[in-house]
Amino acid sequence: THYYVAPEKATEKAYHLFITALERDDKVAIGTFVMRDREHACAIQPYKGMMLLSTLNYAHEISDISEIKESAVVPKIS
Repeated sequence: THYYVAPEKATEKAYHLFITALERDDKVAIGTFVMRDREHACAIQPYKGMMLLSTLNYAHEISDISEIKESAVVPKIS
């Protein structure tokens, strides 16, 4: 899921400094945030002059590939 992040009045300078640094170095920040009493991993990147926050999955949230039935996998091309 993606979210646009906007600064509060008191944090505008730090917000724009952070975006500028990410753009200049062509980097993405990785971090965590809390939403609805649950911690989420996230990636933060500059996007059209704003910050785009994308939620990520922890390893334990991803199904093991061996649990996927063969019929659910893309068919082999001969």
